[in-house]
Amino acid sequence: MAIPTGFIGGLEDEIFPHFGKAPTFTLVDIKNNLIYSTEIIKNSGEHFGGNLTPSDILIEKNIKALICLGAGPRALEKLRSENVEIYITMQGLVKDVIGYFIQGKLHKMSNEESCSDHKH
Repeated sequence: MAIPTGFIGGLEDEIFPHFGKAPTFTLVDIKNNLIYSTEIIKNSGEHFGGNLTPSDILIEKNIKALICLGAGPRALEKLRSENVEIYITMQGLVKDVIGYFIQGKLHKMSNEESCSDHKH
C-alpha cells in the first residue's frame, strides 16, 4: 500500500494532506496483519517537475491500496482503473493509520469524498 508523506517519509511521518503534492510516498507491505517491509520513494511527479502523475508513479510500483486524506477525481479514476483500493483516513502518523487499516477501521473513499476542486 502507499501513503502520501512529508519530506522524511516512513512510519513515523505524518500523512501529507494533499496526495499529489506529497514530497514522498511511504510504501508498506503488510503480511499476516503485520508490517513486513517499508520503502520511501520521492514524488517525482508533475508537481515536482516530472512527467508522470503521482498515480502513475504508484501504479508503476504495483500498489494494491492507497491510504490518504483525499485525492482528486482523476487520481481516483486512474488508480481504480488499475484495481487500486483507496481508503480515506484522518491526519496522523503513518504507523497509527496502518494500525487502523489492519483493524478494519478505514473505509473506501467514495466519489463524493474526492477533492472535487482539483483540476489535474
